[in-house]
Amino acid sequence: MKNIAFVVFVLVQGAHIMCQTVEPSTGIDDEFLQIELESIYSIQKEGTEKNTAWSIPSLLVRYGLTSSIELQVNVPVVKEQLYNDDHLIHELYKFDEMQLGLSVNLWEQKQLVPEAALMYRIIIPANIQFNINNLGHILSLNLSHQIGSKFSFTNNIGFVDELNNKTTGFYISNLSYELNTKVHFFVENFGDFNSSNFISTNINIGGGYNINTDLSIDLSMARGINHDLFYVGGILTWVFNTR
Repeated sequence: MKNIAFVVFVLVQGAHIMCQTVEPSTGIDDEFLQIELESIYSIQKEGTEKNTAWSIPSLLVRYGLTSSIELQVNVPVVKEQLYNDDHLIHELYKFDEMQLGLSVNLWEQKQLVPEAALMYRIIIPANIQFNINNLGHILSLNLSHQIGSKFSFTNNIGFVDELNNKTTGFYISNLSYELNTKVHFFVENFGDFNSSNFISTNINIGGGYNINTDLSIDLSMARGINHDLFYVGGILTWVFNTR
């Protein structure tokens, strides 16, 4: 599930923004709208082949439908290049698969019991006519535990039913540190797996700056641990009250 390397999620608590790669365990507030513009450049190698991808940028929109339900729309725009022995053999600009879904808050943190949310998205193919039998699916349980006033530990575990009917599990474990109300850092481990083995394992580090209560910018980079992957990325996030 190589697309997990391109996903950058944003955590919003009230009007305070924290950009993260991990999916949050709570949705945005009721009637708040959040717009994210993400650009990520990745390089993945296997043998003599090298695949590069650049989101230029991708758009993610989140809306707080109620105090516990968040609607989500993701429209990726991607440039892909495939090299063999350093010779370009394929180049493509495209709208990638659109994702539509929602996140539902399940419960709040209670001592050692982490806060939880359930996220579900459908994946709509970009190149063929809409057909319910051609849809993919993403389901994720998102758990988070606040540790004191500075640290939080968040975990996602779920699966992707891809458009080619291949099903893959994934996980993300994230430890974040808030230096102050403006600056934050994080480190995380993420990857995907099937019933027999781990397909990929990666380490990601990053940080960000809250320009104000409505606008934030984040930067991150990741490397593959058991495969040849590298990416750098940034995301600009804007949230406002629609009331």
